[in-house]
Amino acid sequence: MSEEQLDILLRVLENFRVRPTLYIGDDDPRKASIFLMGFKCGMGMRLDKDYEIQETVFARRGWRFSATGVLSSQMTERGMSNIEMIDELVSIEIEMLKQRLVMRRPEWQQLFDELHLKAKKEFAPSHTSSDCNLGKCGE
Repeated sequence: MSEEQLDILLRVLENFRVRPTLYIGDDDPRKASIFLMGFKCGMGMRLDKDYEIQETVFARRGWRFSATGVLSSQMTERGMSNIEMIDELVSIEIEMLKQRLVMRRPEWQQLFDELHLKAKKEFAPSHTSSDCNLGKCGE
């Protein structure tokens, strides 16, 4: 993976985080999970190697690991809104991407953090995602 490819991946994930309706039509966390799985497949990630990383990231973020990877029931139990769930799912995906990449190329730790911060700033909403989901984008 090149620096440019990593930059694009992080920018897409951050854009998805703040504008999920542009990608999946609404704020349904199950659709977000499906989108993120497709995104991961499109990146060529080896899903058979993903479970160990996923389990570690889930535990670090306070979630119980399940082979299905479905967190929405745990998130609902904690009272999270759909937008909060999508935000957490994207955060998990970014953390897993970082672990995969830095495991193979430790020297990319700082580069990853710099590109991620740049992407977060670029897509920082001037309004909330829930405004977009209510059709109030740009107001």
